[in-house]
Amino acid sequence: MFHFQSNFIVYKCDFNEKMDLLRIRIRILRKVRYVVIIAAICILCVCFFRHKKHNLPLQYILCSPQYWAEELDEGFEGFDNTTGAYGGQYIIPNYVHFLRYGPKLKEVSFVDAVNILAAFKNQKPDKIIFHTNIDSFTGKFWRYLTSLPKFNETIVFKYIEPIDSIFGRKMYSKYRDWHSSDILRIEILQKYGGIFIDNDVYVVQKLDRFRRYEMVLETIADLENFGTMTLMAHKGARFLRLWLNEYKEYYPHLWYYNAGKRAKLKVLDVRPELVHDARGKFGVEDLRTELYLQKWKQWKDKYTIHTLIRHLHDRDDLRYNNLNLTYPVVFDQYNILKYNVTIKDMILDCCKELVFLE
Repeated sequence: MFHFQSNFIVYKCDFNEKMDLLRIRIRILRKVRYVVIIAAICILCVCFFRHKKHNLPLQYILCSPQYWAEELDEGFEGFDNTTGAYGGQYIIPNYVHFLRYGPKLKEVSFVDAVNILAAFKNQKPDKIIFHTNIDSFTGKFWRYLTSLPKFNETIVFKYIEPIDSIFGRKMYSKYRDWHSSDILRIEILQKYGGIFIDNDVYVVQKLDRFRRYEMVLETIADLENFGTMTLMAHKGARFLRLWLNEYKEYYPHLWYYNAGKRAKLKVLDVRPELVHDARGKFGVEDLRTELYLQKWKQWKDKYTIHTLIRHLHDRDDLRYNNLNLTYPVVFDQYNILKYNVTIKDMILDCCKELVFLE
């Protein structure tokens, strides 16, 4: 009897101790919950007043995708393009834009397909938007692209025509297509926002780290201009409006003045805070030596590369090289394997299936 009572007392004590511990844990959890809630409220208040001070809408804090399409007007005044959106959320939509007009671009070439596929695979965009006056693209490479899972669900066609004047000034016929493209890319980003890349730009890796800024471009070291080959922007980016406005002083006989130099001198040098400078990351400098005469491993450090693949005729070091490589050349799926240089490595890295497509 005594033994039974002793065990009962021990068991009762153990039970009471466990209940006490459970009550303590519940009280601690409740306090932690209250602390977390209060801390979250404090953080939201700090964010609200911080953004209120800088005249930015509250959705920058709450990270709603709806504000990709918001008309912000002057809402970006005070925005920090060094650190980006508060909290690191994306404010540039994940749309990739290509501009392709004219009968010469109806058939998607091997090189075209490489750049489209690299954007599709490496960026994984929500949309690839082709701005074009062509009803549909043709060729075996295009047929292959449209056979890929999710590709057809990603692509969108938007009708567009080249322009021949800006602010009442006629374009010089020799440069019309290029100057038209320079202006249309600004207007496309103003309408949709997203990532604009030239047809000869290769997307090396995902650009999402730059999507938290108002606008992103790369200025070119030692030159008084910036590259227009890769541009990223929210549709309300302030620089887009100011850049287009500089075309009121349009110089039709100058190849790159209005596109990349005038806005740099007149706008960015005065207000560099309007953009995030992806210096050294977008590959907009002249990399033809590295791409076509070397095995250049650093290409993987870039986010995009302007391949200049249509401009292999105007460099003597390419034409008279000591590698027994023939330039200029129109690369196709067959001859690319004969060029044991960086451009082959890039294509095989991402688009090997195009090389061996039957």
